[in-house]
Amino acid sequence: MTHSFDQNGRYVPLTFETVPDGSGLRAFAPSSGSVAPPGDYLLFILNTSGVPAIAKWVHLGNCATVPCDVDPPPAVSDLYADMVGPSEIWLAWSAPGDDRNPALGAYDMRYSPSPITNEVKFAAATPVGAPYPPPTPSSLGAGQSCAQLGLASCTTYYFALKTRDGATNWSTKDTLGAGTTCDGGGGMNSAQRVAGAQRAGTTTNAALTASVTTAGDSATAGSDSTLTESGVLVAETQRTATGGWQVTLRLLSAVAGVDDADAEAVVSQVRGSNGAWRTLGRYHPTAGQSPLGVCALRQQGRMVFPVGYGLDQVASGLRSGGQVFGLATAEHSRLGALGDSTLATAGAVEMAVGDALTTTYAPTTGTDATTPSWYLLLRPAGAMRTQLALTHREGAMDLPAEFALHRNRPNPFTRSTTIGFDLPVASPVSLEVFDLLGRRVATLARGQYPAGRHMAVWNLREGSGASVHPGIYVYRLEAGTFRARRKMSLLQ
Repeated sequence: MTHSFDQNGRYVPLTFETVPDGSGLRAFAPSSGSVAPPGDYLLFILNTSGVPAIAKWVHLGNCATVPCDVDPPPAVSDLYADMVGPSEIWLAWSAPGDDRNPALGAYDMRYSPSPITNEVKFAAATPVGAPYPPPTPSSLGAGQSCAQLGLASCTTYYFALKTRDGATNWSTKDTLGAGTTCDGGGGMNSAQRVAGAQRAGTTTNAALTASVTTAGDSATAGSDSTLTESGVLVAETQRTATGGWQVTLRLLSAVAGVDDADAEAVVSQVRGSNGAWRTLGRYHPTAGQSPLGVCALRQQGRMVFPVGYGLDQVASGLRSGGQVFGLATAEHSRLGALGDSTLATAGAVEMAVGDALTTTYAPTTGTDATTPSWYLLLRPAGAMRTQLALTHREGAMDLPAEFALHRNRPNPFTRSTTIGFDLPVASPVSLEVFDLLGRRVATLARGQYPAGRHMAVWNLREGSGASVHPGIYVYRLEAGTFRARRKMSLLQ
């Protein structure tokens, strides 16, 4: 037995009937035979003596769903930047799901160069659109993504995302600030990223294999023969026991758990409860997209890059969920412990196939404004600002007898030039380029290096990424107590 009072205090006796599809009940006013009008009602449950035992406010609505859905859907709570480039930002999140008909819902994502702090600013912001608009909301926990192209380089943008359910209720917004990278060119118009499960017809545990080419493995000391190794870069992330983050970058000859069809893609993955890698999305970079900034931080997550991508820079800080983390330790599997000053410079850390660079980040009191969106910068081999390689395989070469800084080759040059240096013992190294006014133009190598013959390739960019002008430049090597410098000529 039930009866209710409407919001004006009038008694309205009700009868109920089951909805044909069995999903709920309809309330009727028997005196008129019509459905009770929309509004707020105080619903009473009577006991056997006719005394109200339970009372609760309910809302009867005139809406498309039965029973009527007036509750907003869950909001997205983990919106994050997956990767950034010089003119694009790729975003990802987990689908929040809904209590009714999630497939009928939609996303509304907008961006602005200023923070989106209220509904007025949300309405004024620009919708994220073609060719990568937000997808249709998926089932609870499914990985989803989209991208905004055509952005200005070296600029911070702010994004806000809302979810709409099948009854046109809107959630609150989740917001994010992320910045594009500061040098390099090219857009993302020919890029493609497909989120979700693995593609049909591909193997689920295929090996992505790197190419290793050698030249002059049997060369004697002092020859010009070099060893060039290209592998698959894999960036792994996980939380530390102290609440920070650990990022491990590996250069491998082969990677399992990646589809054969994704050999040319950047693949975002997370390790499932069964220990296997689950693909969240795929990103196909074009040659002009450089540098690429890695932003994603996931517990037991990783990003796999195509063969030929190299490490360009490691950030001295990162941010996650509004918290800023500073670089605490950096350990190279072959070169040993590295200082944070090494990783914060424009010079790359030397990586050969089989090497691993493990960095840990601890919470700090820094601000988001001073910390980049990315924690790793990567470039394809042809666009590397600094390229470093061993001239011979370790264990199969004669160590140099003394320190030496060699003439750059070619000289004069118009595109790039290679600088070689010898270390008879493991030493802290700094290799820098200066103009004739004594201003430092670029840092080509910095950190602890093993004994051997090394080389660095300068592709005529400053530390900021800008191209240099033709002229005479001086390059200087400091290795332990050894000091040497030489001149080189850049032609028009």
